[in-house]
Parts: sequence; structure tokens; C-alpha cells
Amino acid sequence: PRLSRAHVAGAALPGMRLVYLSPCETDRGPILKSEGSITLARSFFAAGVPVVVGTLWPIDDTAARLAARTFHQHLLRGDTPAESLRQAQLLLASQGWKFRDWATLRLIGAGG
Repeated sequence: PRLSRAHVAGAALPGMRLVYLSPCETDRGPILKSEGSITLARSFFAAGVPVVVGTLWPIDDTAARLAARTFHQHLLRGDTPAESLRQAQLLLASQGWKFRDWATLRLIGAGG
């Protein structure tokens, strides 16, 4: 079964500190006048997860794997989520990946 915004928004996620969503367009969704963009990433944020990484548009699968691996390596070294994402984006850019493949990654929340 697919994970939906409704499933996530209704979940209680105590203790979950971070969610990293690799699939394409997990931080993109319909825009409601009074609510803003309604996305899977935002649903985790609303469910109490303080930091969520998602993508705004499609990303190459190889670039997505490299970004996720680099992000998590930096987290394990003690970097903040924001710095870890920055390092993943810098690596992709330095290896010649196109703007669309590294700029799609976005962090929402208190990522330091």
C-alpha cells in the first residue's frame, strides 16, 4: 500500500527526530489558500517530526542514492541535518550533477 498524506497526518510519531524522503516530489503538493502547500513531507512535520527532507521535483535515481548516503554519513559524523543536506548538495554539484538533481532537495523544520 502507498503511504498517503492522510495516513501520516493522523499518525502519532513520538520520538521520531527526522524523516528523509527520497522519492520524487515528496515536498510538492496541492496549494490551499489558507494552508499553503499540502505535501507528504509537510504531513510528517504536522505529525510531530521536527525535521523532514523531501524533494520538490523528480530527481535522478543515482543522484538520489548518492545524496541520501552522503546526508546520512554527515549526520552520523555529528553534523546538523541542515549541514548534512548542504554537504550532500555540494557533493552532487561538485560531481557535475545538474542543478535539478541537487536543488530539488529541501529541508523543512528545525534542522540546525
